[in-house]
Amino acid sequence: MASILNVDQINNAAGTSAVTIDPSTGKASFPNSVIIPNGATLPAGSVLQVEQNTYATWTTTSSTSWGFTGLSCQITPKLISSELLVHITIAGGYLSSTNEIMYLALYRDGSLVSRLDETFGHVYGGNGISGAWTFRHTAPTTSITTYQLYWTTNNIGIIGINNYAGRIGASGNTKSTMTITEIAQ
Repeated sequence: MASILNVDQINNAAGTSAVTIDPSTGKASFPNSVIIPNGATLPAGSVLQVEQNTYATWTTTSSTSWGFTGLSCQITPKLISSELLVHITIAGGYLSSTNEIMYLALYRDGSLVSRLDETFGHVYGGNGISGAWTFRHTAPTTSITTYQLYWTTNNIGIIGINNYAGRIGASGNTKSTMTITEIAQ
């Protein structure tokens, strides 16, 4: 014989509501939580989704105008109120002198949202450089959103990302990655 337990609410040890069961749907909800479109209810701070894209094409520029590096990632946020964490890791380098500087910026759907405080260049030494950054943004829409990494240089020489060492047959970082995590608020 199977046992059945029917409840409308489960309280914690202090007597306050911890879980409420909707009698019509049977779905649980939690205090201070977020309801996502599929009907599940998650507490604030929950990871709703993660999207990632890797870009491994050897790409260079010597332009002083902002241009697209080739690294991008798309996400369709589940909630407008959620927070998006955009994490970027790049493998970069300069090709001809130690005075070249790489400036980076994050664009969302073609518009600037953040410029990086750090710059790449002679301060890092050597011809192989890498870095990682995380940006926080409130989801602007529940439609597909594209984040792109743009760059420019001080025009002293050529800068590049991905497989910088491959040009001389040496080993080195060969890819850059963008990861977007949606967090319930």
